[in-house]
Amino acid sequence: MPLIIIDEESTVRLVSQFADTNEDVATAHNNLGNAASNLAAAWRSDTSAPAFQQALSTAQNSCTRIRNALNLLDGAMRNFMNATGSTEDDNEIRSMQVNAVFEGSGGWAG
Repeated sequence: MPLIIIDEESTVRLVSQFADTNEDVATAHNNLGNAASNLAAAWRSDTSAPAFQQALSTAQNSCTRIRNALNLLDGAMRNFMNATGSTEDDNEIRSMQVNAVFEGSGGWAG
């Protein structure tokens, strides 16, 4: 089984990148909505405009699905970060306690 090494800086950076990516997808989603609104106001065509509007709607739906998936991944990463981070904190505290007992007993020779 692979060893999991906790690197808080990398974990925080990864969680931050999920947030940045989610924000980028939200911006793309909003831009698609704005384009659809502008198109509806400016372009009148019996054949082309409805097909293009449908394509924009499909792209917006894809952005929504991507955002939902990113939110799931972000939640899972945060849960993993909290679980592994607290495990490492607990291990460090136990180690300090054992070390204090060990040093208080005179060490290996005591």
